[in-house]
Amino acid sequence: RKYLGQEWDDVVVVGRGMMGTAVARHASKAGARVALVGPEEKPKSEWASAEVFGAHYDEGRITRTLDPDEVWSWMAARSIERYGEIAKDGGEEFYSEVGH
Repeated sequence: RKYLGQEWDDVVVVGRGMMGTAVARHASKAGARVALVGPEEKPKSEWASAEVFGAHYDEGRITRTLDPDEVWSWMAARSIERYGEIAKDGGEEFYSEVGH
């Protein structure tokens, strides 16, 4: 949108992780011009570095469907059902099922 003669985004999302990306995706699908700001995720070859802490570089971070909390398990299963749509929209495969 233009303001004071310059082009501006409607929404700026700070954080390119799982939640920030989801927010940006939904805002964009609703018609907003979105700027997604944040550092790029490190390549897989660097995921095991000593500076990485927490689940942010764990590919299994959003795919666990077995959990003592049945609501968490249900929501995870529902999310996995939508991965194909998200990959198609984003143009990049990010999920492959492994295990039992």
